[in-house]
Amino acid sequence: MLDDFNDSSDFLDDLEMELSDEPAADEPAPEPRARRAPRASRRIFGMTAPQRMIIALMLFMSVCILGSFFLLVTDSIGLPF
Repeated sequence: MLDDFNDSSDFLDDLEMELSDEPAADEPAPEPRARRAPRASRRIFGMTAPQRMIIALMLFMSVCILGSFFLLVTDSIGLPF
């Protein structure tokens, strides 16, 4: 049982190597991680998020106005005056 403590020195050496900033000589250097795409390429249709929101609101308003006009033309609803 006490002999196992003598063998634990390898564990401590490995632990020191893991904690050191330098890579070990026998270990290959880690490959750099892939970076995220630049901010400009993450845009949809070349627009920023606020610009897309304004376009979505304009489209929503156009659909509401055209739908109301269609209901008035087909006499499905009537104006109260």
